[in-house]
Amino acid sequence: RPLWERYARDLGPRFIPFTGQSELNRIYRHGGIAAMEDATSPEIQEFLKEAEEDLKLGRAKGIGTIFANNSRGHPDPGFRRKARTDAPSIRLLYGLAAKYDAVVMMQMVPDPDSVEGFERLLASDRRAKILWTQCGTDTAPGEVRPLMQRHPNLYCELSWRYPPVVPPHLAFRNIFDETGPKPEWLELIEEFPDRFLVGNDAHIRSQYDRATEVVRTGLLPYLKPATARMVAYENAERLFKLK
Repeated sequence: RPLWERYARDLGPRFIPFTGQSELNRIYRHGGIAAMEDATSPEIQEFLKEAEEDLKLGRAKGIGTIFANNSRGHPDPGFRRKARTDAPSIRLLYGLAAKYDAVVMMQMVPDPDSVEGFERLLASDRRAKILWTQCGTDTAPGEVRPLMQRHPNLYCELSWRYPPVVPPHLAFRNIFDETGPKPEWLELIEEFPDRFLVGNDAHIRSQYDRATEVVRTGLLPYLKPATARMVAYENAERLFKLK
């Protein structure tokens, strides 16, 4: 909380806080998947109270990131996990987001059973929005398109899908690079221009600066001007109620 308050003070409107990532990670580390999924546990119940207060007072714009299935998307084996995407605890958090017209950030690689639960969750209440981090990590456009067609409350952010954050041996995950976007991804973004957001998963300053440059030269110039504005900042402004 003190660090959160410091960021809010120093960054002002540039700081877009979410609640829950560290709390849910701690619950997982202490109790595994069973604890993470258990809606009745004291830890989950306590976090629900904190999250509701944060959302109600406007301290948080949403909940997450919830690492529902990062079983093949994280370099640290000890951090990888696979929970049910519509587990009882996640349904409670999703319902809380719906109550406050907020966003749930979720990381999920598209295993069939994970996608099934993901769709049940999205369809259970359209007031909540899911921001699918890394747009599924290693998805193809053919996997993303039908989900976007069926679920108007699904959004994708594009972090960890372009260099330099994605290492060369995982370049197959790139949606775009310095030479431009892959044609099938460009087509998908233009098909849903109000549902994609730029993201940056850099952890050091030099990587952040380079990633920002790749977005500016390898993605935005290839989009229609109206789409580029939406993907770069307008979708985030609307989704996170920044205006």
